[in-house]
Amino acid sequence: MTRTLTLGHKDIRRFIKELKSINARMPNILDKAEQEIGKRGMENLANVAPLGSNIDGNYGGDIEFVAIPNGYAVTYNGEQVAYIEFGTGIEGESSPYPDSDILSKANWEYDVNNHGTKGWYYKDHRTGEVHKSYGMVGNMPVYRASKLTEKQVPQIVRKVLNEEFN
Repeated sequence: MTRTLTLGHKDIRRFIKELKSINARMPNILDKAEQEIGKRGMENLANVAPLGSNIDGNYGGDIEFVAIPNGYAVTYNGEQVAYIEFGTGIEGESSPYPDSDILSKANWEYDVNNHGTKGWYYKDHRTGEVHKSYGMVGNMPVYRASKLTEKQVPQIVRKVLNEEFN
């Protein structure tokens, strides 16, 4: 947004009035930008996260867009979404998660029973079917969607500002 200001008390008063108007609108504009970023994050997650499908016996979750204090959050909820995000039974050094601190904060360990390449059998709690697994490398849908959304933030904010000020 560009404004031309001619020196003179009338132009300065008009400019001050315009600035006050913009300042008054900013909370709504910021809220709109946050909502747009959240919606894009939800779309990005929906494009990469399994929703209810079976991946090596692990079922995807549900995606929600919720208001939280001071903003919005996109969540991927489900009993087994941690397995889809981080993997199952794979030794950490052969399948590192991009942010290894997340694993330690969640008290998550790979291949805790040292099954290694022998694999293991387990019963699918929904279908009762028995499956064999050699472990699954993490799909990282939440991580991938968040990184993509992070790259899109400047474009989203520009779009919102153009809508509000043009």
